[in-house]
Order: sequence, then structure tokens, then C-alpha cells
Amino acid sequence: MLECKTYRWEGHVAGEQAFIGSNAYRTEAEINDWKTRCPILRFEKTFVEGKKIGRAEIDQIIKETAAELEEAISFARSSPLPNPSEVTDDVFV
Repeated sequence: MLECKTYRWEGHVAGEQAFIGSNAYRTEAEINDWKTRCPILRFEKTFVEGKKIGRAEIDQIIKETAAELEEAISFARSSPLPNPSEVTDDVFV
């Protein structure tokens, strides 16, 4: 089992810049510090250095994951928008 504690590098919404302007709620230094502690990159480094997995295999996993993401994004963009009358479907509270 892996527990990967991490930090949200991006803002709450696309394009939000959390550390710029009068509404800044964290510093660029804080965000950059957390980027150095990325659990995915640390896991990758530990396993490559420990010879548990090779760089080529990691690169293949990254490539396959990127292709899956692109396929999902393409599917979502080409799908019709939901019917507005369904906005409350499956909402329980």
C-alpha cells in the first residue's frame, strides 16, 4: 500500500494563479518546494535507483497514460452536452 501525500500545485480553477496579485494565498516558493516533494517523482526515482524498474519502462507507462488521457479528452469533447433537465439526477443532498 502506498500513501502519497501531495499538494495541489495549480489553483482551484484553470488559469488561476494562486501566488500572484492581491488575492495571493500562497507563495511561489511554497509551491516550488512542494514540487520537489512530488510523491510520483519520488516513487519513480526510488524505484529506478533501486533497480526495481527501468527508465524505459517508466517512459512507456508515461506514454501509455498520456495516450489514454488524450483518448478520454477527445471522447469528452466529442460527446454531446447533457440535457439540462438532468442537472439534479443522482443528486441526493
